[in-house]
Amino acid sequence: MESSHMIIVGYVGCGFLFASFIPQTINVLRTNDITNISPLFIGFIILSSFCLGLYAYDVKTYPILLANISVFINNIILLWVYIHKKICRYNTINEVDHGVLV
Repeated sequence: MESSHMIIVGYVGCGFLFASFIPQTINVLRTNDITNISPLFIGFIILSSFCLGLYAYDVKTYPILLANISVFINNIILLWVYIHKKICRYNTINEVDHGVLV
């Protein structure tokens, strides 16, 4: 059985892990700048946090579960902004002006 001190350490670690993704998420939401985002990195983080979340739930390590849920949510937000910006940029680039006035 875990000691109460280690449970506290687990939740403190959860807080730091959660906080570590917030600056990047806020920066992307404020600036709409996705040039420094790697979709491959985001995909791996989403998959790892999902798998580790399932594992943490199964073994009842709730600080780890909470941390992975927060990482998952932050990276889903980043992925959504990335995809949204790529789609908007694609649509803007593919609009062709043929020089015809109607």
